[in-house]
Amino acid sequence: MDKIFLFLMCFYFCYAKIKINKLDVPSSIRHGDQTEVVLDCDFDSGGDTVTEIKWFLDGDHQIYQWLPGYNKAGQALGKLKKNIDTSYQVTEDEKTMYRALHITDLSPELSGNYTCKVSGPMSEDVKTKRMIIYEAPDTGLDLTISEENSLIMCTAEGFYPQPNMTIYVNNDNETEIYQEDAETIELDDSGLFNVSSTLTYDPDALTDIFSYTCELNIPGTNFNLSETRTHDQENSSETQVEEELNLFNSTNSTESSFEESKEIETQIEDESDFNTTTAETSTNIDDDVTKGDTKILEENASVRHLPSLVFTVLIIALLSPLYL
Repeated sequence: MDKIFLFLMCFYFCYAKIKINKLDVPSSIRHGDQTEVVLDCDFDSGGDTVTEIKWFLDGDHQIYQWLPGYNKAGQALGKLKKNIDTSYQVTEDEKTMYRALHITDLSPELSGNYTCKVSGPMSEDVKTKRMIIYEAPDTGLDLTISEENSLIMCTAEGFYPQPNMTIYVNNDNETEIYQEDAETIELDDSGLFNVSSTLTYDPDALTDIFSYTCELNIPGTNFNLSETRTHDQENSSETQVEEELNLFNSTNSTESSFEESKEIETQIEDESDFNTTTAETSTNIDDDVTKGDTKILEENASVRHLPSLVFTVLIIALLSPLYL
């Protein structure tokens, strides 16, 4: 009996383990796109008894606590006390219903590292994910060139957190990344970043017609903004090639974004040819399918008539002696 008891105690103590299966926290949200978000902490008790669930922001700053065994809603604490809807239920199970954070009135100040901690008598598990609520204006980039001073200038205003800016020059179909001579970053009264970059280029090292691109992205988010212009040194003129807001599902690659902008003219030229080719291909495919279907129907018809033909031949063969 003692051995059984010890075995059960060992099994409970050794194998009961809480595990957080998934911490559902969006990596980035653009301010103004939505006003609320749910951060969920999906866990498995693993045979242990969950006694408390806690959420923290940026380390050990506790913002929420729920004790499942007391049949009450959780309690909001600290910085997010007024932003957490404690009545929100993510499930109908009394053991998990108040595990999630329902955050309202989203603003950039609520960006940070969110940590969920699930604890029991024998075990606990902790997971952390970063969420950035970023600010980006609807206006684009201000990209200009000064031929007199051989300067390329790019400015952008009203971003949070601090963005990265890079200027590219495409000379004779070869991409060159120039190191900016100066970059200025200012924080305005509203807590938003204004950034500007300039670089000096050598007119003699470039072809008469060259293009240049300014690209801005916000680290940790899926926000990427770029603008490309083409400059004619002989005529002292420039035309805008592209101004595009790119929202990707993954972390932006500066190089890949520029490669896409660099190939825009080729894509435009190839588009009409592609559509024509596609239409011709579709017509040929439809003709082939029609011919194939007709052939199959003819073969099927022949097969269906085959039993009748065989039956007719047998009848003639049997009746022939009667008339001879």
